[in-house]
Amino acid sequence: MDAKIDVTGCPSQIQIFHNEQIPVYLTELHFEKIKFWKNNLRTLLAFELLKDEYGDLDELSLEELTALLAKRSELELIKLAKSIKSNGVRIPLIIKENGDLLDGNRRYFACSLLYHQAKNN
Repeated sequence: MDAKIDVTGCPSQIQIFHNEQIPVYLTELHFEKIKFWKNNLRTLLAFELLKDEYGDLDELSLEELTALLAKRSELELIKLAKSIKSNGVRIPLIIKENGDLLDGNRRYFACSLLYHQAKNN
């Protein structure tokens, strides 16, 4: 069972995401606790194309997958990563209590790009 995010003391709002009502809490979460959304429509085509080229994407590390996605010009991850580095994440990621990403896949992978660059330097 997935661990739940601790939202003790955080007020919630109910919002609708992808036809699902969920409580939303404004809190911070370490990047490594977030799981990207494999079926996000903005990145699904890129995942399918990468799968055709590289096989099972589950065999790739997050760093390897991020590097491959960064090469997809239609996702503009490098441009977004530069913006996030300069301005921060302006629109927060929406994450379920179990760490599954509901909204913000491109922002997540742009942050992943920055995170892995920082870890490797």
